[in-house]
Order: sequence, then structure tokens, then C-alpha cells
Amino acid sequence: GIQPGDVIVTYDSKPVYNVGQLPPMVGNTVPGTHASVGILHHGVAETKNVLVTALPKSMDEQNSSTQPAAPAKTVKISRMDIHVQNLTPDIEKQLDVHHGVVVVGVSEGPAAEAGLMPGMIIQQINQQDVRNVSELAHIVAGLPKDQPIPMLVRQGKASIYVVITLAKK
Repeated sequence: GIQPGDVIVTYDSKPVYNVGQLPPMVGNTVPGTHASVGILHHGVAETKNVLVTALPKSMDEQNSSTQPAAPAKTVKISRMDIHVQNLTPDIEKQLDVHHGVVVVGVSEGPAAEAGLMPGMIIQQINQQDVRNVSELAHIVAGLPKDQPIPMLVRQGKASIYVVITLAKK
């Protein structure tokens, strides 16, 4: 019942703040166990009951012979009170986007007030394209405080403009 684009926010009643937390949580679950998974599906909170199973032997052997993928680096953008990471090839293909950064965590502050949520993709801020996390950090560092700033974000297949006001400089 979990679809591409759904954002997992809890696993077995424990909060999931970033993508790096989930694999160990699932990996520490005994195969054959049911777990509740809290998701955001098109912005609507839902809970799914999933059966955790063991990785098929053929996949397990295949994975052990290849290099593990490097975990995506999560970066905090302090002035926005968010954590973001670069797009992965899977996200680019799934959503047909070619630039931006994925929001993986939102704290109380400017981003939350602007309506940003984990899973959204920031594509522009102050009419400047955002291609990666370092570019976003550089742009945000130069933005004025206490002024409304337009930001183009993608949620699923829809793009919307939101306005963010940064208090800190």
C-alpha cells in the first residue's frame, strides 16, 4: 500500500526524520513481524500495516557482491530550519525533475511557517535555480532578513510557489 512519492514519517511508532534512519530500523525488525508505518500520501497522513520479510536469497547474494551505495548526505540549512539532501537518480526519474534538493526534515521556523514538509523538492529560491545543497546554502546565506522571498517547490508532480521570510542573518 505504500506508493512511490509517499513520505515515511514513522516506523513502528518511532519518528523517521531522515532517509538514513529507516534502513536500520527495518533491518532490526525480525522477519515475519508486522510493523505500522506512518506515511504522508499526497500530503495526507495515513498508517499502513506492513509485513517485514527477509530479503530473497538471490537478491542478498547479488547485493553482497556489489559496492554499497554511499548514503545521501543530509545538510542543515540553519536560516530556514530544514535538513535537505541532493536529488537521487530514483527521485529524478520518478518525479521527472532534473534540479533541486529534497527536504528531509523541517523544524519549527521559517520553512515550517512557509508550509515546507519532508518530501518536497526546493527547485528555486528568490528566482534562482537550486541544483544542489551547497548551492541552496550559498543562496540562502546572501538573502536579506525580514523580507518575503519566493520559493518554487515541488510536491509530487505539482509545483507551487511559497513565500519564506528569514529572520536570522
